Amino acid sequence: MEQLNKSILTKAIVQDAALQKGLFALETIRQRDSQSSTHRSMGSFSLAPALLFQIIVLPIVFCILLLGLKPYIFAGWQQCILFFARQLSIPLLALNEQPDLSHLGFTWNGVITATAGDLNAWWVSFFMTLLALIGSFWLDKHRIPLKYLLRIICVLQIFSMAFFFFFPDRFPYTIDSHSLNLINMGYVVILGIPFMLSLGYYVLEVSLLRKIISTIYVLIYFLVLVPFQVMFHMLLLQYCSLLIMPVLYVCLGMLFDVLIFVALYSQLASKIGQQAMK
Repeated sequence: MEQLNKSILTKAIVQDAALQKGLFALETIRQRDSQSSTHRSMGSFSLAPALLFQIIVLPIVFCILLLGLKPYIFAGWQQCILFFARQLSIPLLALNEQPDLSHLGFTWNGVITATAGDLNAWWVSFFMTLLALIGSFWLDKHRIPLKYLLRIICVLQIFSMAFFFFFPDRFPYTIDSHSLNLINMGYVVILGIPFMLSLGYYVLEVSLLRKIISTIYVLIYFLVLVPFQVMFHMLLLQYCSLLIMPVLYVCLGMLFDVLIFVALYSQLASKIGQQAMK
């Protein structure tokens, strides 16, 4: 009995010593952290005058250049879209050789293969949406983002089909107006790119030349993207149906452009060293 008590007492002493050692280690870590500097996400920073000058002036300069080049940008987009429209047999014509600053001067010179009131297109869209919605429930937990994205698209398409079912002749948009909206939204995004970069990229300690080159890189990407985005919408609307126009507008319109910008910004920021992030 006495030997058992000694064994229990020995274990208690060992456990108490381990506990005291752990508490001492925690106290040491606490004191060290209290003396360390604040994490950069919780701290503030001051901008040097030269950096502040870049943040303010660079976006304004790029915006002025883009506004001055707008006629040439629209003319280039017009020629690009017309060229690929001819190659893809899309009935698109230009009203004039030099586009107006508010639009590209397109006119639709044909009929839409599947119109808004086409019941065949409506039923095809209905069954495809139903299959996609049912299929979203079969996706496992590792594909949750894809699952909810698919459901959002299905809900948008359901609202579109409901509108075309009850009001087939009241849809206010045509392929011409839809394309015009895409062009205008794309140009607005391009104008906003320098200002968006000024908030998250120009504040970093990188060279002025690198900031200018990075901005030009992003702008060129979108200048090339916009006409092909318009052509992709036209192609789907010509050979599919106007039923998918709301989904295209929401999912592959300005939201898509913003996501592309975020991806490009992430690419630029990932190439900057840790020193520039401090």
